[in-house]
Amino acid sequence: MSVGEDEAPTSSPGDALFGVPDAAVPAAGRAVAPAPPPVAGTRVAQVVVDVPLPHLDREFDYLVPDELAGAAGPDEVVVGTRVKVPFAGRERDGWVLGVRALGPDDTGRRLASLRRLVSPVVTLTPPVLALARAVADRYAGTLSDVLRFAVPSRHARAEAGVLAAVAKAAARAAEVAVEREAAEESEVSDEIEVTDVGTSEGAGADVGHPASPWDEVPGGPALLRRLREGEAPRAVWSVVGGPARWREALAEAALATRAAGRGVLVVVPDLRDVEALVPYLAERLGEEVGRLVASDGPSVRARAHLRALTGLTRVVVGTRSAAWAPLVDLGLVVCWDDGDDSLVEQRSPYPHAAQVLALRAVPERAAVLLASPSRSVWSQHLVETGWAVSLRAERSRLREVAPRVSAPDAEDLARSGPGGHARIPTPCGRRCARGSRTAPCSCRPRAPATCPTSPAAGAGPPRAARRAAAR
Repeated sequence: MSVGEDEAPTSSPGDALFGVPDAAVPAAGRAVAPAPPPVAGTRVAQVVVDVPLPHLDREFDYLVPDELAGAAGPDEVVVGTRVKVPFAGRERDGWVLGVRALGPDDTGRRLASLRRLVSPVVTLTPPVLALARAVADRYAGTLSDVLRFAVPSRHARAEAGVLAAVAKAAARAAEVAVEREAAEESEVSDEIEVTDVGTSEGAGADVGHPASPWDEVPGGPALLRRLREGEAPRAVWSVVGGPARWREALAEAALATRAAGRGVLVVVPDLRDVEALVPYLAERLGEEVGRLVASDGPSVRARAHLRALTGLTRVVVGTRSAAWAPLVDLGLVVCWDDGDDSLVEQRSPYPHAAQVLALRAVPERAAVLLASPSRSVWSQHLVETGWAVSLRAERSRLREVAPRVSAPDAEDLARSGPGGHARIPTPCGRRCARGSRTAPCSCRPRAPATCPTSPAAGAGPPRAARRAAAR
């Protein structure tokens, strides 16, 4: 059968089976669209595309055009920038992982070109990129899956505000440098700052306790000394003394780290801990403390991320998403209560924030402090394998501050007579009365149905059930 003038050419059955159509044959009387002109460019970018498929977890080559939307020039496309690329007929996000010159091996290759540069700011730093790859390999995920929650999305207004703040800070730093050089008062100002820090620490100490919470922990003063010297110790600390002592000890560890000029990152499982720590550390350290929480919204999170990236913030406190904060010269990572399930990321590949911090600390030469009232299995494993040292208070100190637990047994209840079957048995009431004279006391009785000495345990079915059975 012949093909008419207005009929489209047909494909062979074999081509249709494999989804490969015949070459386009223009119909008579129709104009053929000209082929798009080749894009001019001399550089090739290796891009990881944001797709969830595991077999596409690799780099793809894209041509960097000389005229690229969102960029003043092709030189702004560098490692760590976010771009838009064509992929499988759609425009997708991507991260530039490498840039090279167009070489002889690219001759004859038809490379797709980048569509747009999202932002010239390098939001993916080399340490965070290496950490994302390590987490993806450890948890059997893809790099794009990890980068999706590790780096917040771009917010143009927040980015403009942070860049303006960086410019103001640079101008102010230049003015201060000129003033110090003219007056030659830098050493005097440093001595005044050290004196002020020492005064604040002494004023914040509790009455009846050592001047520093670390004095009551064997190895605590050595930990602070190594942090001041810029070293990277790793420790698992069993906290004794309540939240107030924990915050005070954390502030002293942060002060020691900041004295060495390095950054501090604190990850806690709950938003309430963040709200309590941020103002306390800001007052003790005398500087800005960043807050990085996913629930704050895209603009607030993007602003906090950029302030840490540019060095405006050197101390960051947040929930599990803060483990990826791109702090400059990170010196100490702290995780509070690593056994809490809230520290597990809810998106694939579901990494644990404490383990992310441990993976991050080694290549960045940062100290690690895992603190909690009771140790998790993983933190104890780190101690037993020698990866971290154990920090515990002396047994005498533990007996002094730990609550005394008293559980009367069946013999104690039997000696109490009818009072042993009460909701609060007589032995419990007597011990609470004695203990409440010197310290707070709490009584937690078992439910009547589960108490073997309670009359309800052998009372049989309830009254309504007995009546129904009788009818």
